[in-house]
Amino acid sequence: MDDEWVAGYQRLWEMRTQAPIVTENWANSEWAKGRTDYLTFLIRVEAPEIITTAQKVQKGLRAFKCADPFPAEYLHLTVKETGCFLVDEKDSEDEITREGINKLVESATESLDGMKGFKVDIRNMNHFRSNIVAEAHDGGEIRKMNRKLMGMEGVQAMKYDYPRFLPHMSLCQFKEAEEHEKLVGYLEENRETILGEFRVESVDLVKAILPVKERYPVLETIHTFRLG
Repeated sequence: MDDEWVAGYQRLWEMRTQAPIVTENWANSEWAKGRTDYLTFLIRVEAPEIITTAQKVQKGLRAFKCADPFPAEYLHLTVKETGCFLVDEKDSEDEITREGINKLVESATESLDGMKGFKVDIRNMNHFRSNIVAEAHDGGEIRKMNRKLMGMEGVQAMKYDYPRFLPHMSLCQFKEAEEHEKLVGYLEENRETILGEFRVESVDLVKAILPVKERYPVLETIHTFRLG
């Protein structure tokens, strides 16, 4: 694990007392502008022991009015957001048509060529302003994939991509600010929580269907990339 990565987690942890960013509405935000099918590369977290432990942690978070835990089927490690939406007809640079998906899959296949499977250790609670997360420690493999994928044509560079990119599993978002200070105290007491370890064998390109009325995106796999 490189020092830059560790320092990044520590910087975020030191900002934990700042007011949370509350998620009001995913699809009708200024960012999405009513579009719902957001494309991103991620690693699904399906290891039963990690899901069970995550749900226990979420039960503790749920005791605070500000916390809004994610369901088990949403648990994942983001690898690279494309910054683009899937649309029928392209009107903006941050959009990809269904015909363009094939090119995206081909480019990602080339970018990930040679990447091997690896183990990732999910541990340590942290505060990412809009989410409470568990850190993902893997020796730098997910950061390496993020760097490879951000070089593809048509994929947007995000402000939190490499070298700022920090692998994590989001546990909850915020629905309000009330009791946030108490929640921070809970995080401080449980900072070194260990959720478990699993081996990563694949990466998914998914369509994250942003909710218009519901609280959580639905993750629909478009293509699975197998690692060597």
